[in-house]
Amino acid sequence: MIAPLRTIRFIPLFALAVLLPNAMAQSEAEIKQKVFEKVFGDAVRLDKQMYEKVLAADAGVRHYRDTDGDGQPDEVWFIDTALRHPDRYKPLLVRAIDEDGDLREGDEPDIDSDLYIADWNADGTVDAVLDYTDVDGDGDLDEMGKFFYGGTHSYFNEPVIRIWWSRDIGDDNLLWHDVGYTYDQNLCQYRTHFGGDEELIAFALPLSGDKWIPFFENPFLFYDHDHDGVTEEVLRMSGIADEVECIRHSFDADNDADWESPRDFDVSLTGWAQGAPWPWTNENRGRSELKFDDRFTETLEIRGIPTGPFLRHDAAPRFAQPVVWERLMLTWDEDDHNVDGQRYDDHEERWEGIIAQGNDDFPQVGGPSCGVFNKRYELIMKPEAPAWLYYHPTDHRLHLFDADSAWMEVDYDFDRQADMRYTMTDSDNNGEIDTWELDIDNDGNADDRWQAGKAETYSVGWNWPEINSAVTSVRRDVLMGYLRLHQRLIEAYVSDSTKIGAFIYDAIGEITAPEGSQLPIERWLQLKLINSDESVAYFAGVLNDRMIALLKKAYTDKKEFWARFNSARSDGDLAAMSRIVEEEWLLKKDLRIADYDALQEIRTGHRPEAIAWAHDWVPPNIGWESEKIAYRVYWGQFDFFGKKGDNLIYPNIGSQSYHDEMDWGIDALNVAKSPGCGGVTLYVNGEAYPVRNPAGEGDIDFTKKLISIDRNKVAIELLGKGVGPKANPYTVQFHCSIERGRYDSQFEVLVTGGSANDTLEMGIGFTRLPQEDLLLNTSAGVFGSWGVQTPVIGPIGMGVAYPAQRFQRLTSLEDEHQVVLSIENGKPLVFHIQCDWLRGHRFDRSPSAEDWLKQLEMLASEVMK
Repeated sequence: MIAPLRTIRFIPLFALAVLLPNAMAQSEAEIKQKVFEKVFGDAVRLDKQMYEKVLAADAGVRHYRDTDGDGQPDEVWFIDTALRHPDRYKPLLVRAIDEDGDLREGDEPDIDSDLYIADWNADGTVDAVLDYTDVDGDGDLDEMGKFFYGGTHSYFNEPVIRIWWSRDIGDDNLLWHDVGYTYDQNLCQYRTHFGGDEELIAFALPLSGDKWIPFFENPFLFYDHDHDGVTEEVLRMSGIADEVECIRHSFDADNDADWESPRDFDVSLTGWAQGAPWPWTNENRGRSELKFDDRFTETLEIRGIPTGPFLRHDAAPRFAQPVVWERLMLTWDEDDHNVDGQRYDDHEERWEGIIAQGNDDFPQVGGPSCGVFNKRYELIMKPEAPAWLYYHPTDHRLHLFDADSAWMEVDYDFDRQADMRYTMTDSDNNGEIDTWELDIDNDGNADDRWQAGKAETYSVGWNWPEINSAVTSVRRDVLMGYLRLHQRLIEAYVSDSTKIGAFIYDAIGEITAPEGSQLPIERWLQLKLINSDESVAYFAGVLNDRMIALLKKAYTDKKEFWARFNSARSDGDLAAMSRIVEEEWLLKKDLRIADYDALQEIRTGHRPEAIAWAHDWVPPNIGWESEKIAYRVYWGQFDFFGKKGDNLIYPNIGSQSYHDEMDWGIDALNVAKSPGCGGVTLYVNGEAYPVRNPAGEGDIDFTKKLISIDRNKVAIELLGKGVGPKANPYTVQFHCSIERGRYDSQFEVLVTGGSANDTLEMGIGFTRLPQEDLLLNTSAGVFGSWGVQTPVIGPIGMGVAYPAQRFQRLTSLEDEHQVVLSIENGKPLVFHIQCDWLRGHRFDRSPSAEDWLKQLEMLASEVMK
């Protein structure tokens, strides 16, 4: 048995500064200031007069400064009051320097080419610098750097400034979240993208140095092979300068990650380089023998200072693939639950890939690890060739060729104790596993043993396309095979449970049970497991093996049956195994889950509540929401609530304060007298009649009601009577609805009454923002805006997808912008409103107006067919 070893983290630790011999009189604060000035010069020397002015003013007030006398501000200073910043940084003084010339008085600094200098606790010293860079001049983010003081590291023996540097290779404008303008793993990792096609590298610049030295993350690379915006491959090289000490290379083998759950890695290889220092012994081995080949590297300049070479994003897998590592370990996340399985501090899927837990024969690289339970480990002590996999039909798994040992500890009831243990061996030393042993009570003694049959294995290269093909080609058939066998084994088991013993465990029954499940797991985990083909197949499979072992003990006399069953098992023939059990126990009961559609139906029945509505919490409000976003209307003015995650706010809206940012989100639009987001103006013969009563003042008679609600959709009605000319008034009826999982709300607007001779048009309006970009695509039928109304709310988007053939014109008024469409009396106009609050994004650094336009165009292509 391989015992766990203490965690060895290959991540930078902030050491206490050791003062240089020629600077013994300098304080740590003075040395820190010096290393920041080495890179940023005057930018990190905080002007005393501005500093005092900011502190004397109310927190949050923006102070603009024109340093070059051109009449346009190029800096803005403020105390940042955003909720994301922890109290330990407050008051947080910020000096934002505009580096692309687009700052205007009253505007917020942007996050494409501005530099942010942060002074924690406003004590007059710089603590962090955040640098956003638009490399190609297209107005969106391309590169990002987080600079911080690194103390005195033992490798450099002098103070260093450190940087986490990242590049958005896939151009999706999503990089790093921050708190306090720096990176805090616990607070930032979930909201930092680490996805698509990206890279990050850690550099250090010594106080006396002239070059950024690659340092630990060297590099960390993310690959999106199918161009869906979600990473399928992540590769982490660790070393210093041009030396590689270890690698961790992970894949989303079955490609089941999506935009809602963008991290879902299944397998990793962790390798230790020849000659690299052993971190788990005191052996002095010198330096790594594995160096970067110049053919695969690049260099760049960061703030005018050159870097050392690092692996290119496109070339790194080609560099790593042929390496023969000194030691190599495969880790497979069998239960599809790649979370902190070491400290149990977090239940989010890890972005780094699969971090193997260390053991006596292999150190842990990074942390926290995925833990030991429900993870399969395979280890080569002295590889003779590059990594290679093979598919084994006996257990329907991919294995590491030439592994010296392979094992898996099972915790099927999630009590963090091992319930079972698999040991897999290669008895004939041909490089492939041929024997499985199962200890069903984890007492160290095998209770069952089986061997590979005549079905042949086949090789699978260590690359995503081959692994993905091998896994997905059999996944669904294997899943259904395990489920069918599971039911038949349970039926055989309970036919004489007194003979077999007390154990009975219906894995699928427990996982798919309502909230009364006997499993000691929280509801969120139960829902996660049931919705994963991997986890359902895994738990059905391991509990099948447990029941088989128990049945063998109970029915030793069924020799002919076991001979037939064992033969089918050796070949991995799940259908034959089920049929043999059915024949022996005369089982004819219909299968509970006969096909994949039946499993999907069970999953659908377990979906959480995602629809709600409310009215009159403050008359005359009526609101409707999905778990993604909430809309409301009052007096014909439409508003929206931005959310930070999937939740429903209307069940408790009466007790909510929502004009400042809350843990769940914020009222993301100040409507004032405007139409808000989707309010309309009726044009009768060219004359405008706004369909609203701002502040309740106006002649329109509004009524409202709920039309319908179920688990998947809610619809409300707003009815406005007395719109338009007094002699021939109109009635405007809104039917507004939203569906589970959606951000857009369908509006069906019907205009009736008036005069048959009138020419009618309808203007769909959005509140005019002080700082905004207007977006229009008439051929797609899209209009929207992206901008900032107040610093408290931050960037928002508003948009509409409409029938393109109805477009008449775009109109801008004092407090709104309108897209004007043709309409007909008595015939409904259908359009879709969609709004967005940037700070509610999981990944909020930093979508642009162009990205918002793309979202609206995608909406139009979907709903305006």
